[in-house]
Formats: sequence, C-alpha cells, structure tokens
Amino acid sequence: MDIEELCQQVMTSKEVVVPENAALIGGSKDNFLSVGCAVFRELAHSTQLSPDSRVLDIGSGLGRVAYPLAHFLKNGHYVGLEIVKDSVDFCQKNIVPLTAPKAHFEFIHTDIHNTFYNSSAKSELINYEFPDLGEFDVVFMSSVCTHLNNEDLLHYFKLVQQWTRSGGDFLATWFLVDNLAREQLLNPIKSHALPFDLSGKGPDYFLKSQDKSTAAVAYDVDYILDLYKSHSFTTISNMYLGPWSGVERHIGAFQDLIVARKD
Repeated sequence: MDIEELCQQVMTSKEVVVPENAALIGGSKDNFLSVGCAVFRELAHSTQLSPDSRVLDIGSGLGRVAYPLAHFLKNGHYVGLEIVKDSVDFCQKNIVPLTAPKAHFEFIHTDIHNTFYNSSAKSELINYEFPDLGEFDVVFMSSVCTHLNNEDLLHYFKLVQQWTRSGGDFLATWFLVDNLAREQLLNPIKSHALPFDLSGKGPDYFLKSQDKSTAAVAYDVDYILDLYKSHSFTTISNMYLGPWSGVERHIGAFQDLIVARKD
C-alpha cells in the first residue's frame, strides 16, 4: 500500500475514533486526521521511515500522527511521550488495538509542568527523569517546539541527541524568523495571526501582550540551524518555510519544517 492509499484508509476507517476535544492540540475535530496524515507524509517522504522503524513521537497529543503510523509500522516500535494524562489514556484505548500484531506501540505519560496543558504537575522539564527509552531511527516533534522557551528547547535538543541513533532522522516544526518574516512581522500595516514581539534580542520571541507566554514561540532561524549542528545534526535533508508570518511560501503547511540527520 502506498502512502496516499494508507492515508485515505485512515481518513475513512470506521475504526478510527476522532476525539471530541481535538481542538486541545490545535486545529479542529474536522481536520484532526488530515493534519496527522500531513505530518505522516513528511515523515514518509523526508526521513528513512520504514515499516520496521523505531519511532519516537515527542508530544504525541491525541494521536493524530500515531493513527497513520499504527497502520504503517508492521514490525516497528513506536513510543509516544505526552504530558496530558487523558490524552495518553485515549491513545492507549483507541490506537494501540489497531496496531499490527508484531508492532510495539506504547504511550507514556510524562508528568511535566506546562501552564496550558498540565498546570498541576510539579516537575519542570529540566528536572524530569525520563524512562530509559533507548535509541530511535526517527524522532519527531510536531507543533511542540512552537511552544517551548529557549531553556526547555535546549534541554530537549540534548534529549533528542541522546535518543536518535547515529544516522537517524529528527523532524520538527517551527516558527522561524528569517529576514523576510522579520520584515513582514514588523510591518504595522499588516494584520498577523501570530503577532510576535520582535523588540527583544531573541533567540526566542513571544506573542505581544502575552508576557512571555508559550502559547506560541518563534525563533531566529540561524540560531536554530546552529543548534542542530551543535547537537550532531549537521545534515539538513529537508527544510521549508511555511506562510505563518504572512510571507507567501510553502503551500500546504502553516508552520516551518526542518528534517536533519544525526552524524
């Protein structure tokens, strides 16, 4: 089965349960599966993903990418890390039963504090002890880095470096500020869905009037590319910039994307 046939099967399957609270992770109930399949396509086309791959999904949410992966990984191993306990329970109940007999799927609750999604947790990311996960062929963070301040981002880069095998791939989505995006965002005539405050020194920028809230976070593009290199991801195998800033660029994706290979 090719990738498009698989996505169509996921989109039309009666076994796939779309969560009522899909808006919790952005988007809506209507586009829950289409967004998940879009990320899956990127994994299929831009990484070395195979039916036997070991895959780590950091910020697995309600499983919108896990659904197509559950149909794709025949002998593979999937781990989803998620800070919202109800989301983990939903995925364990509705996605794990759909997986192939020889595939291993598990969703792990990481009880890390987050103002929006897990405010009752007491442990900060930098102090959290993750289980021994081993190494993975493919690691991805979809719509996660867009909610991280610089301190947490640096910590995640260290973890991703640790969790990705040599020659493995790391895919992440971003709001990246290059010269064109900066010019567009600083134009007072334009109205922006994401009005980032670019008055600071960076490298991370937050929404105006949000007092450094992580509701959305943008980064200097050169800073992020340097982070990849300094954490052993020196080969950028795919990169495109989306239209989130108002600059008309890559069609079909809102956020920016980088896929890099570990040395």
